[in-house]
Amino acid sequence: MIVVVAIALGKLGLHCFFNNRYGYFRDEFNYLSSGNHLAWGYVDQPPLLPFLVRVSRALLGDSLRSIRFLPALTISAVVILTAMMAREFGGRRFALILSAIAILVAPFYLSDGSLLTTNSLEPLLWMGCAYFAIVAIKRDARCWIAFGVMAGLGLEEKYSIAIFGLVLQHGRPNRH
Repeated sequence: MIVVVAIALGKLGLHCFFNNRYGYFRDEFNYLSSGNHLAWGYVDQPPLLPFLVRVSRALLGDSLRSIRFLPALTISAVVILTAMMAREFGGRRFALILSAIAILVAPFYLSDGSLLTTNSLEPLLWMGCAYFAIVAIKRDARCWIAFGVMAGLGLEEKYSIAIFGLVLQHGRPNRH
């Protein structure tokens, strides 16, 4: 896992270095404005991202690198979470490193780590739900609580995570 963490830190470093090479994305202005006027919900998104933007700006400032640190951090965490899932399925060192590299170079994740959007947090929350569901099914039913917490955070970030829960519920075997 040390190599996987190194890959994730490398990804974070690359995003932090290159995230100021282009101007603001139009949606980032909306999230910055929403962060200045916190509410329990907005017409176009749930309240978690504006709240996190406000915290991030208070801690790190208003530069492009600062407001894009959160997406870079979450997508870098996806690298580690992907390797943890590979390990749950029996993967050893090579599988963990390969899965981490796949996330490292995937264009989707390169984009999500580069812009402040609701899409940048979504992969971490979906992967977190998937990881806790796998662990709950394989060995510890108490992980359903962690799944619920992760899904609840996901609903405060983007409503699409409800689809994940519905599919998981629908796909559950019928035990009569």
